[in-house]
Amino acid sequence: MLVEDFISFLHQQQMPMPEILLQEDTKQTPAQKKRVLIIDDEMAMRNAVRRVLQSTPYDIISAQDGFQAGVKIIAEKPDLIILDLSMPGLDGFDVIQFIRQRPDLTDLKILVLSGLAPADLAESVRIGANDAIAKPFDNTDLLSRVNNLLS
Repeated sequence: MLVEDFISFLHQQQMPMPEILLQEDTKQTPAQKKRVLIIDDEMAMRNAVRRVLQSTPYDIISAQDGFQAGVKIIAEKPDLIILDLSMPGLDGFDVIQFIRQRPDLTDLKILVLSGLAPADLAESVRIGANDAIAKPFDNTDLLSRVNNLLS
């Protein structure tokens, strides 16, 4: 478990935060720092995207499915989500529809990152994603699109 996931869990459960984590949390997550939530059911893919974004100034968090993503979107208030379409339970299309139906999430940017067919990527943009990239992805292209959506 990553420290940021543990901190997120403590926040969500309204549990007291150990002093050392409070210092780390405020040091690493200033209010102006933009947050990116990576949503993919494959840990290797979440880690690959995290590695691409590790040199950026963004706070990177992750979720492994649509249900966990819904909780983190509400609790963490990310500025951008990088979303896989093919996941068990709530898939990426469901997540997009959930976000676009909520007035409090209108500013949330959605970048779809999926191995599905080009028609599915186009459909994701049609229903509300801001952009879509096919897997496997080019690191430079991913970074460029993330920066454009957050600028």
